[in-house]
Amino acid sequence: MYRVGIVGLGRIGFEFEDSHFIAYRNNPNTQIVFLYDCNLEKARWRGYGSITDEVDIVSICTPPETHCELVLQFASRTKAIWCEKPIAMNLDEADKMIEVCKENNTMLQINHQRRWMRPKFKFSRGILNSGSHAFDLVNFLFKDPSIVDFEYIDTDEYIFEFNLTHPEEPLLPKALDHLVWCLETGNQSISSGEDGREALRQCLEFEELRGKNERRNSIRVI
Repeated sequence: MYRVGIVGLGRIGFEFEDSHFIAYRNNPNTQIVFLYDCNLEKARWRGYGSITDEVDIVSICTPPETHCELVLQFASRTKAIWCEKPIAMNLDEADKMIEVCKENNTMLQINHQRRWMRPKFKFSRGILNSGSHAFDLVNFLFKDPSIVDFEYIDTDEYIFEFNLTHPEEPLLPKALDHLVWCLETGNQSISSGEDGREALRQCLEFEELRGKNERRNSIRVI
């Protein structure tokens, strides 16, 4: 039985139907021993212990700017850390997190994508590779993408939105990662950066994608 602690009780940590809390609670091999959140009202759950209790796994489900500090705090107190994406706000923080976990022989896993999370993703890869639903790829990129969560498509707004002010987690890398996995292209990684977004901004300055001619569910850079 693995003893688990969860830091961060927002949507990913606690509220979603596929949150860390639900996953651990439903797993017969894990026991939740503490829940922690900076919001004390969220953290007051009867039956769970103190953050000082010994644990085997710690899930870090907090905003990206807190990841480095929390990983450094828990690296010497647990056997494994399951940290939400992105790993950190910059490469220096990421390197420090990896180094400290190595020094303490603590496994550090970053929850990068959802490709393993839901059965529908595996099913979608199967039907795409069978050739019977090749049109889904076109719909995914240019119309109503059935693979993207419903809240992203039930709107007249943009499916892929890049915010250059807060660029840490755009939707496009997730969508591209899912396509690469479904189509088994052999690519090992999908990444994005500020330079890539600037290049995309320039590509989207074509007249047909500006102003009133912007198509529904297209791409926008803000």
